[in-house]
Parts: sequence; structure tokens; C-alpha cells
Amino acid sequence: MGYGEPFDLEAGAGAAWVGYAHAVSRVDAKTGEVEQIRVGSSGAIGFGEEAAWAVGKLWFDSPQEISRIDTETRTVIQRIPPANVGAERALNEVAAGAGAVWAISEFSRRAWKVDPRIGRVSAVIPLYHGPVDIAIGEQAVWTVNDDGTVSRIDPKTATLARTIRSVGTRVLRTPFSWPPAGTPSGSPCTEPVPPYPASALFPKVVRLGSAQNPSFEPFRVRAGAISIAWFAH
Repeated sequence: MGYGEPFDLEAGAGAAWVGYAHAVSRVDAKTGEVEQIRVGSSGAIGFGEEAAWAVGKLWFDSPQEISRIDTETRTVIQRIPPANVGAERALNEVAAGAGAVWAISEFSRRAWKVDPRIGRVSAVIPLYHGPVDIAIGEQAVWTVNDDGTVSRIDPKTATLARTIRSVGTRVLRTPFSWPPAGTPSGSPCTEPVPPYPASALFPKVVRLGSAQNPSFEPFRVRAGAISIAWFAH
């Protein structure tokens, strides 16, 4: 159906949108007909604000961008380069809602707000934690982070409203889940997170249950009752 193994899925406008390494496949909900859209979405798929959105790059050495897919013509009608993001600090998820498109970078520990009307980044939001997934709902934008915390972003002010500490989860000190064996000291895989002040890391701290297994790591968040999925390894 696509190019290799699929990595993300969204639904809207009468279809399912499946992300692949170099394309998005649109699957018609009624007929099952599959249409491939060349977009270069090697990062994430989102749906909302009257469009499908893909994060990625068309070629390996091309700059990363957010592509807007028109749901009627099934073509890319806009390409948005996110501010202050290079290929080495890749965006890893995208979501649309609350009047904007939102992207996150686990490596940079930031979120980006994009105005879909003009196709430009309107705010860059420091999270001080590495976000691994993003969701919109309950009048907020939410990220679940690689250290088990959950961040709440005010969509109107585009600022970090609070960080919710999840008790009992493994705290990661790097933007990666683990340093590869034999990684030399001082490399990006082993460098500790800078010592941000506690007030910046946790503006408002709320206890959020207790994870029994300290080797669990979050990988997915959905808003409503704020559900978090955990991956055990």
C-alpha cells in the first residue's frame, strides 16, 4: 500500500491517512481505495484544521518541513519549514487543533505552533523535557515526555502552563532512550540534560498515579481523560 513499513495513522475527511517513509497513503473509508501521495513524510501524520499534515523531508539531505495535504485534491499545497530545526534535531510528532498545527522535537525538548492560515511558525515553546507524543483536547495541548512527565501547553498563549510529574517512572538524562554500547563520553548520547531550575522544569507539579515498573517508558498520549500508553523494555 505504501513504501515499506507504515509508522503513523490518522483519520478524517472520509479516509484513513497512513504515513510511510516517502509517501502518505489515503485509504477511502467507504470503498477501501488506496491513493498514494508523494510527500516525504518520514516523521509523523496529523489531521485537523481542514487538512492532513505530514512531518518529514522528501529526500535524505533535504531540509525537514511540515507538509499540508489538501483533502479534496489529495496534493501537497503547502510546505512549512519549522523555525530553528535542523536535520539533526528532527521533529517527531505533529497534531492539529485549537486553531493551529503543533509539532514537537524530543531532541530539542520544544514544541512549535504553526498558524495554518499563513503557513508560518508563530511560537516556539521550551518544554525542558523530551516530548515523545502530542495530543489536543480539554482546552489544552498535551505532550507526554521521555522521563514520564506530562506537559500542558496553553494553546492561546502558546506557553507551558504546567508539567505533571509521573511518579515511579525511569528518569532519562539524555534525549535518547539509552546510550548505545561503546558510546564515547561527551557525545550527544551521553551528555546530561542541562540543570534547569526546578521552577522551569515543574511550574506546577501534580502527582499522577504510580508506575510499578521503573523500566516503563511512555510513548503515546491522548486527551480526554489524558490517557498514556507505556512501553516496557
